[in-house]
Amino acid sequence: AHELVEVKRFVQRDMDVSPLGFEVGITPMDDHLPGAIDLEPFFAHLPKGVCGTGDSFETGLPKVACQLVDMEGYALAKVCRKLDVRLISVKYITDGADDSAHLDWEENLLLGAQKLLNLYQTLK
Repeated sequence: AHELVEVKRFVQRDMDVSPLGFEVGITPMDDHLPGAIDLEPFFAHLPKGVCGTGDSFETGLPKVACQLVDMEGYALAKVCRKLDVRLISVKYITDGADDSAHLDWEENLLLGAQKLLNLYQTLK
């Protein structure tokens, strides 16, 4: 926890039409992209992870395998893929997606911002 992680794959964790025979994460009638979008690594020194995107807060084990969760990453990755634009995504783990997540998030927000700023400054 409390480290920067580069996203190597985004998956949809809210899309669940499994009663209709689809895998969790697959959007029916969207033949353009699968429920997982891989990203090309950029930062060799950062650990890599899979990020599950969904509109709901995660408080337990997600329905799809992932180490990180957010609410917008898959959509950004999908748009970038459709426009043939490279996406580099780095996340800071602020909380454990549990009952104290809101407290952990507030406490760790500044630390995460500082770590992201330091990473950005290494690019100059």
